[in-house]
Amino acid sequence: MKRLLLALLLVLVASSAQAAVWKVDTDHSAVHFSIQHMMIAQVRGAFHDISGSVTFDGAVPSAFDITVEVDSLDTGVDKRDDHLESADFFDEQRFPLIRFVSTAVTPSGEGYEVTGNLTLKGVTRPVTFMLGGLDRSITDPWGNVRRGGVATLTIDRRDYDVRWNAPLDGGGLLIGNDVDIIVDFEVLEPR
Repeated sequence: MKRLLLALLLVLVASSAQAAVWKVDTDHSAVHFSIQHMMIAQVRGAFHDISGSVTFDGAVPSAFDITVEVDSLDTGVDKRDDHLESADFFDEQRFPLIRFVSTAVTPSGEGYEVTGNLTLKGVTRPVTFMLGGLDRSITDPWGNVRRGGVATLTIDRRDYDVRWNAPLDGGGLLIGNDVDIIVDFEVLEPR
């Protein structure tokens, strides 16, 4: 019995020793989004200030904790950015951060299915996204070991109390409800 407990303890110690927390490289990561405008076109934008970490068990990602600064929003039009940061949309003064914390990471096809809790504008809801990449390491010219990935998902903005809209004369609404999101990111191995 003692040998069995000792063996189990060694396995647990070995597996926890292999877990490593890699930091998101904020200079090479961003959250991109698009939403339908006037029922005829897509408007695109990005959040450029993304931080956090990805935990790896060996070579496999096992946990994500990602934070996005709302005031890093950029659609290329200052007036639109100001409106999006207002209480009509993100209410950046009251809710300056968007956060995702994973609850499960499951291999799926060539990547992973990641489930977790997304908190936006003070509302937390479960989401699942597809993740590609993170399968190989590259050493940059300065000796940093990196991995890169792309996450994709679609959310309904109304689920997060982002409800502002305006009717169009011919019917329909100014802004769509579905937001397509692509997160491009790089992570750095701990030194």
